Amino acid sequence: GRNVLGGWETNGILTLHSGLPFTVSSGIDDSLSGINKDRADIVGNPGLPGGRSTAQQLQEWFNTQAFVANALGTYGTSERNLLEGPGLANLDFSIVRSFPIRLGPFAERQSLQFRTELFNALNHPNFNAPTASVSSSTFGRVLSAGNPRVLQFGLKFVY
Repeated sequence: GRNVLGGWETNGILTLHSGLPFTVSSGIDDSLSGINKDRADIVGNPGLPGGRSTAQQLQEWFNTQAFVANALGTYGTSERNLLEGPGLANLDFSIVRSFPIRLGPFAERQSLQFRTELFNALNHPNFNAPTASVSSSTFGRVLSAGNPRVLQFGLKFVY
């Protein structure tokens, strides 16, 4: 019993952080600068009420009616990095066990290590930033997420 159940090691990395800031762009070069970095004009409150379902948040991360394409000859009135995207919650976890191998004169240094690693162990959806260009048909929508749970096994000979 002790040989099978004893000697295991666990490791974990928990990462929690708020969303990254992003800028709402117009998506067109109304400034006529040729660099296509125009920001949208802000015409209302970009905030939406709390308590909305995840599906509602993904369909409209912020109040898209609060932004319009910038006026011709201007760079836009909305601030840089005005809004914040979805946060991140991730747990990476591993279980490791080394089994000694008794071969030759250096037997005390040899072992076979078995490892199981889980990335995003809780399979928490970590959504990417929403589309932030007023001229896009998906403006304000979150369209993708980070990786789901990934499981890998490893076997290593240590000498």
